Amino acid sequence: MATFRYDSWQKFLDHVVPDKGTTWNSPVPSQEWDYLEGWSGAVRLASTGWPDGTARALKLTAPLVDKLGAFLRTEEWLYDVEGAGIDVGRFCEGVPECWQTPDVRTVEGPGRLIRLVLHAWISAGVPARTIEGRGAAVLAFVMLAEQAGFQVAIEWVKAVRDKTGQAPSLTVAVPLKAWGDPVDADRLAFAIAHPACYRRLMFRAMELSPFAAGMNARPGGGYGGGGVFHPEDTGDIYLGPMMSGDQDWSNPDRAAEWVMDELRKIGAVKPD
Repeated sequence: MATFRYDSWQKFLDHVVPDKGTTWNSPVPSQEWDYLEGWSGAVRLASTGWPDGTARALKLTAPLVDKLGAFLRTEEWLYDVEGAGIDVGRFCEGVPECWQTPDVRTVEGPGRLIRLVLHAWISAGVPARTIEGRGAAVLAFVMLAEQAGFQVAIEWVKAVRDKTGQAPSLTVAVPLKAWGDPVDADRLAFAIAHPACYRRLMFRAMELSPFAAGMNARPGGGYGGGGVFHPEDTGDIYLGPMMSGDQDWSNPDRAAEWVMDELRKIGAVKPD
């Protein structure tokens, strides 16, 4: 398997943007495909960021801010004359308080490091609004988790198979945010929520790969060759390939539910 791992988002742009030899890397611009941006629009937004995407993410964060915090589950064993289990050492010493009972508490503590992996393979049947919805939910989660004291790293990955079975499968990996980096919301909004980033810039990266033919990275091609697969390292939170008919991320209630569920899993929500 061949892996092309860029050192940074900027390194990725430096590779794909200057080479304008082919701008046919997907159908003509349309609202449902790339919000009418085309190649030139994608390049512009990669530089300026996408405030409209940030605004959508902020709508998801607003109702959840008051529920945030960085919480740890602690367990301490208390001793008494009765309890759930016995401390054999104390019992042999004749100590009456030899019975143990666990005391489980949730306390505030430092947020931990979270690694989020986002698969960049998206079926042609997935509408732009759904792509934006997933990206907005991810960005909302990142903003809220960081506000609660956690640090989130984001990696954008596309893993596809060669259609012939002869050439290696291909993984393209782009780090979007490292632990400790500030949340550059507008830039992240474009990278993870705008369809033109997936369907213009990532397509171009695949065209520039030496395995382009095997990956069917060509006009009218599927940019996926023999199909998609999951990367070996899926981090702490993983969002897989987007297929037609998957979760309707364009529904803000469902997107907000996903954000809250993930915040609970990492311990970033105050207990009831």
